[in-house]
Amino acid sequence: MHKLTLRQLTVLILALWSDLGRKQIGSRAGMTQIRVSQILTRQRKKEIDDEVYDLLLAAVASRRGAVSLTRAFLESLDALETEGGLTEEEQAGIEEEILHGSGLLRRLLTAFALQSRAVGPVDEYPRDLDLAVCRDQAEERLARLRPVDRRSRLAVVRLGRSYQQWAFVERCCEESVRESWRSLRSADDWARLASVAARFLAGPEGWLESLRGYALAHQANILCVQGKLEEAEARLDEARALCRAGSDPDGVLDPGVLLEVEGSLRRGQRRFEESFSLFDRAVRVSRFPGRVLIERAFTHEVLGDYEQAASTLAEAETRIGRDPQLLNLRRLRLAGVLSQLSRHAEAAELIEEVRRSHAP
Repeated sequence: MHKLTLRQLTVLILALWSDLGRKQIGSRAGMTQIRVSQILTRQRKKEIDDEVYDLLLAAVASRRGAVSLTRAFLESLDALETEGGLTEEEQAGIEEEILHGSGLLRRLLTAFALQSRAVGPVDEYPRDLDLAVCRDQAEERLARLRPVDRRSRLAVVRLGRSYQQWAFVERCCEESVRESWRSLRSADDWARLASVAARFLAGPEGWLESLRGYALAHQANILCVQGKLEEAEARLDEARALCRAGSDPDGVLDPGVLLEVEGSLRRGQRRFEESFSLFDRAVRVSRFPGRVLIERAFTHEVLGDYEQAASTLAEAETRIGRDPQLLNLRRLRLAGVLSQLSRHAEAAELIEEVRRSHAP
């Protein structure tokens, strides 16, 4: 006796759930009861073809999501039989965790979908009056995604219109830069999420090209930090081409980003004069001049010019503002530079300031 196929089982389970007999299925699908029985019998040796399968699913599934749920259930059962090397207790524990995680994800996606209904698509170039509001909303949305894993973030962005906004792309890019000082894997995740979100945006094509180029520049930045300089150069070329073809007449996006990323890349290529020139240009236009100065100071540090690195980091303090993460990054970089200059007491005091800033 043949085992029922995945498609047969899917139709039968949905029919049982909806309390439908084969005569009712046939009536709904435009088939005879005998024909339905022949299709769903164990003696059938081949899988149901696409056209017939679609007709049967339309007959037994009152909601489209029911098909996906049933398929997922059956595929999980099949995986349970084929996965080897685990004890029954281990398998049971894994499946319980998956069930718990899928329940959390379902609630998360449901909430995001409902929340997105009230948000209309932004299909125009942003106006000055909208900038602060859009950025505040993007900050809230990113905060909700921080504790969520990478795959779930992608699902939320694909599903939720409220995440398909220019300010969310911009905020993911900023988060990528911040995470690059702590975790390259996390930084890469945020940069990729920015690019995914940018693909769903509506609006003037020139503006969309600028956003996509902006997101790609942040992927280039991660590649540069990882030491993948050829890949970083190629990605930066793509970003530049998009930004040149694009349009951002009011400078909504940080105009210093491409210069800053290229400056870091040239440093990695040991083209130091070009790196300094690019950082100098970036400082004049960047929305984060203190961050650019920290990068410039690191270039001096690579060259072994610790006095100039310390001087540049001192200048950076006046350009950072109240950003606690940048302030601590500057302190740590300066502590390292001062240690190289044998100014150990000053370095220790800076490290203590960082420690105090993290104290509860």
